[in-house]
Amino acid sequence: MENSTSGVSKQEWDAIRERFKSSMMVGTEMAKLASNVDRVWPLKGRDEVPLKYLPLTLEELHMLPGIAEQPKRIRLMVDIFEETMAFDDPFGEMAEQVDSSSRHDDKPLKVLKDLGIPKDYPMDLCNITAETRKFCEDEDLKTIGDFLLFAQNMAQNVVVGGDFRAMLNSFTSQDERAIAQFLPYRPNFSGLHLPEALGHIARGLRPEEFVFLLQRFGGKPSDEQKQIRALNQPEVTALEERLKSQSHKLFGFFEQETVELAEIVREGGARKERYFMVLNDPQLETVAGAVAAIMTGQASAGKARKKGFFARVFGR
Repeated sequence: MENSTSGVSKQEWDAIRERFKSSMMVGTEMAKLASNVDRVWPLKGRDEVPLKYLPLTLEELHMLPGIAEQPKRIRLMVDIFEETMAFDDPFGEMAEQVDSSSRHDDKPLKVLKDLGIPKDYPMDLCNITAETRKFCEDEDLKTIGDFLLFAQNMAQNVVVGGDFRAMLNSFTSQDERAIAQFLPYRPNFSGLHLPEALGHIARGLRPEEFVFLLQRFGGKPSDEQKQIRALNQPEVTALEERLKSQSHKLFGFFEQETVELAEIVREGGARKERYFMVLNDPQLETVAGAVAAIMTGQASAGKARKKGFFARVFGR
C-alpha cells in the first residue's frame, strides 16, 4: 500500500533499495546523482549519499531529519535512484556483469608492479572516453592505482561497461596489448613510454584538430579527412593552449625523457621519425610529433612568432 505522504509504498522502497545497494554509485553524493538526471536534491552535506538511506525501512526513513518534515523527498529519492540505474554502468548500452571474483583480489595491482607501470600515473593522461574521465573525476580517482583499487573494492555484481570494464579486464587478464590501448605501455617492454603517451594525446584530439596538425606538419589526409572542416584562428589558439596545459602534467611525469624529447624535436629528420615509429601509424606519428613540438615550445604562436609553427601558418 502506498504511503499517502511520500507517494512511495513499502514494496516499492524495498525493491529499489535492494536493487540500488549493488550500484557503484552508493557512495556518490545525492546532489551529483540528482544533477546527472536533471533533478535537484535539496539536502546538503558529504554524508548525503545513498548509503545513508538504503539500510533504512520506509518507516525509519519517514522519521529521519530532513525527510520527516518533507516526506515527498522519498519519492524524489526513488526517482533519482531509478533514473540513475538506467545508465548505472554509466557507459551506455555496453553494460555487462563483471565477474565478482576479479573485484576482491589484488591481481590488477600486482600486474602494475609486474609490468613496471607506476601506480601514480595520472588518469588525466590515460586514453579513456569522456564518460569514464568524468566518472573518475566524480569519484576522485586521480591515478591508475586509485582506479584499480576502487574497481577492486566495488561491491560484487556491480554493473559496469564501456572502457571502464575494458580497462579493468585488461589488468585482470594481464593483456598487455589491451593495457596499451589505455596507458602508454609498450607490450613486452617494462614501464611507460613518452612516445606512446604523446600518441594517446594525439588520438584524443577532435577530428578537425587532428587533420589540422596532420596537414600543417606535412602529413597526407585521406579523401574522407579532406571533408572535415578547417579550424578557425581562435580554435587553433585554444588547441595550442590546451596542449601546453597538458604538457605540465605529462612532462612532470616523464621528467628525464622530456630532455631527450626536446633534443629530438629540435633535431628533427630521421631521428624524430625513428622516435615515433613505435606508434606504427604514419598519420599518428606525424600528429604526435606535432603535439611534441607544441608542448616543448618549439612550435608556438607566442613571442617567438617568426620561428613558431603557428606563426608560419597564420603569418602573425
